[in-house]
Amino acid sequence: MKAYTAAQIRTAEQPLIAAGVPLMRRAAAALADEIRGVIEDRGTALSDAHVLMLIGPGDNGGDALFAGQDLADSEVHVHLLPVADHVHEAGLQAALDAGATLAAPVGADTTALRQAATRQTHKADVIVDGILGTGTRHGAQAALRGGAATVIDAVLRARGDAPASTSSSDTPSTGTQPLQVRALADPLTGEVPTTAGRAELRAAVIAVDLPSGIDPDSGEAPSDVVLPADLTVTFGAAKTGLLQGAGRRLAGELSVIDIGLGPQLADIEPALEVAGQE
Repeated sequence: MKAYTAAQIRTAEQPLIAAGVPLMRRAAAALADEIRGVIEDRGTALSDAHVLMLIGPGDNGGDALFAGQDLADSEVHVHLLPVADHVHEAGLQAALDAGATLAAPVGADTTALRQAATRQTHKADVIVDGILGTGTRHGAQAALRGGAATVIDAVLRARGDAPASTSSSDTPSTGTQPLQVRALADPLTGEVPTTAGRAELRAAVIAVDLPSGIDPDSGEAPSDVVLPADLTVTFGAAKTGLLQGAGRRLAGELSVIDIGLGPQLADIEPALEVAGQE
């Protein structure tokens, strides 16, 4: 599998963006299809499914929001949780117009974000990590902070998990796992979430382009506040950070979506090529 750095992907995208090619809409449509596939694989009717979308402030969040519009049009219950004080406005309006709901308002404080993340995680069939993509900073600066860190920490705790290990193990994700009995106390309230009445299986986690909190190039995870994905839907080409370091494990299964970057990438030497992966 050929993989490229974030900078290389942005270089390949620029001519298409300048020409008005709707890359975000292409990515969102493919993401929505992947989410529907996961829901159906779990044996849940679309009209019964609840999808929690964690929305970042940039284009990654825009991809998720337009996918949310598509899903809401399919009668999926879509719950949007913005983690910053601004989001992609057109994407947000499109999702809301289609019937998606806000789990907390844009710009909500950390208490409201934590409560909403905990509440929605308990009923979600799918959790979509649309916080950060290839615009993520590198090295230690890739770590989540602020509302994003609060929300991911709350989701991990509501799922009964300690924050994810940042080990560079090459062991791949095994996908959705049975819920554990143990639950961690919320550091803000001291409450321990109950598992009573929860579904037998955890919500599936889908990362948009890459799991938020990892370096897109090295795969380094400088903080343990990362939500491991069962599936990462990445656009244009694989990013190098998904095939090495902690990112290789945290990304789970990879689905590489063609959004039309092939001609541009043909002139760019891959930064990494991993044999035996397609």
